[in-house]
Amino acid sequence: METENKNIKNIVLIVAIVIVVGVVVLWLVYDKGAMGSLLDVEEGTPEQQGQVVEDMLAVTHEAINQNDISVCKKLENEDNRMLCEVSFITQQAQAKNDQTICNKLDGFYRSDCKDQVLVYNAISNQDPSLCEKVVNELKKEQCLEKSGASQ
Repeated sequence: METENKNIKNIVLIVAIVIVVGVVVLWLVYDKGAMGSLLDVEEGTPEQQGQVVEDMLAVTHEAINQNDISVCKKLENEDNRMLCEVSFITQQAQAKNDQTICNKLDGFYRSDCKDQVLVYNAISNQDPSLCEKVVNELKKEQCLEKSGASQ
């Protein structure tokens, strides 16, 4: 049972990190001006910019592992700190299977958090019926595919 709980915690941690990486990828794909400042990496060499992203991911990982959102305060940039907190809250919601935790977030992040909880549970329990509640169409398709709907 303890091994199973540890495996679930690791899966949740990986999903939370994937969320952060997804936001970073969106930022890289779209014009920063159109999306607003998601990461403070405008200045410096590509190596320095990459270090900012690595630092943010490391602090997010630390916050989740220590189960302490205040660890995100180590990040000086407000936007990076916010992304760390979003990932932490989303991970907590998934781990506790509680979408109401997502209500600590606003707008897109709240909706995305709730979708992530549904997707995680649909995949973990191989229950594609949960996917029908997912708002984001792309996530819904992925959820159906990974939860065994096509089997």
